[in-house]
Amino acid sequence: MNIAINKIIKKWNLNKYQPIDLNQLKLNVIHGNENEINKANNELEKLKENLESFPKLYCKKNRHSYVITSCYKKRDTGRHSFAGYESIYEITYKCTVCGHCHYSEGSTFSTPSRGYYERKIPIDLYDDKDLQIDGRTYRMTLEEISRLEDYIVYRQKLKKKICELAGHTMTRKSYYKCICCGKTMSFDEYRDYLKDNPITLTRDTFASLPTFEEYQNEEKQKETQANNESSTAKTKKIKYN
Repeated sequence: MNIAINKIIKKWNLNKYQPIDLNQLKLNVIHGNENEINKANNELEKLKENLESFPKLYCKKNRHSYVITSCYKKRDTGRHSFAGYESIYEITYKCTVCGHCHYSEGSTFSTPSRGYYERKIPIDLYDDKDLQIDGRTYRMTLEEISRLEDYIVYRQKLKKKICELAGHTMTRKSYYKCICCGKTMSFDEYRDYLKDNPITLTRDTFASLPTFEEYQNEEKQKETQANNESSTAKTKKIKYN
């Protein structure tokens, strides 16, 4: 039996053989799914903020890695040497790890060379146990972000699945809009939909909703099958060429 159904049965202190208000069950599944999406989105936003903080922590521990991104000659001093004429430059340095900018002004007998700027995460930052936020290293944070993004996709797809199993739950204004998947219909479209899609709710209606683990396994199987088909196609192409 689906986890959502078990939760509702436990909440209402019912056993699985007692009658349940199936329409209320449907609304609980819909609202519960939406709450999970909102919760995951909030957590994802926080994790992404944490991810941006890691480079700053790294530079605080290991110092910045600056390159010159711009230099502006303000004036000549009139002095010169075998290296050339001396000039005053305003130089901008930018850290390739955290993006921090540092400005300085100084004299030099040669034009400062600009460096190629590219943000890079140092390899030793990924698993540095001294640099953790909320108990996670940089790599662990990346992995959790990936898991949450996959979880949100799963929950979004679950909206469609709920409506396939239990029908749309519509609110009516100048049109009909499903509170679950967001689908909109005119009066005539919704009337025809109800006519063509008669749905009778039962206790087991939601039992076929996949868990997140089942969804992940199904996606992995699809990816494996697609890779196998692609590999087979390439083999055939080489064979006949």
